[in-house]
Amino acid sequence: DAQSLDDKTIEERLRDQVYVGKNANGVGWRAQYKASGYVFIDMDNGARDSGTWRVVNGRVCVDYRRAFPSGCAEVRAGPDALYSRRDNAQAVIVMRKP
Repeated sequence: DAQSLDDKTIEERLRDQVYVGKNANGVGWRAQYKASGYVFIDMDNGARDSGTWRVVNGRVCVDYRRAFPSGCAEVRAGPDALYSRRDNAQAVIVMRKP
């Protein structure tokens, strides 16, 4: 039942916000999306990275600097969370505010 969002709404939902979630393998993460276009990711397993983010055609695209693969993910909204699915993945990630 998640709904598609337009680019402006996605940007508003992410800008200057922190979200937490778990990857398909169960590893938790925390992502901070800055209004400046930077994103900072910290994983429960100690991995971390940063990069730039932008919204294009209903998808959030991130260009990471080091550890994580860059790419885009479709974003949809539910009543209490955002849902994302990378272009090259089957798993849907649930993103919630801490």
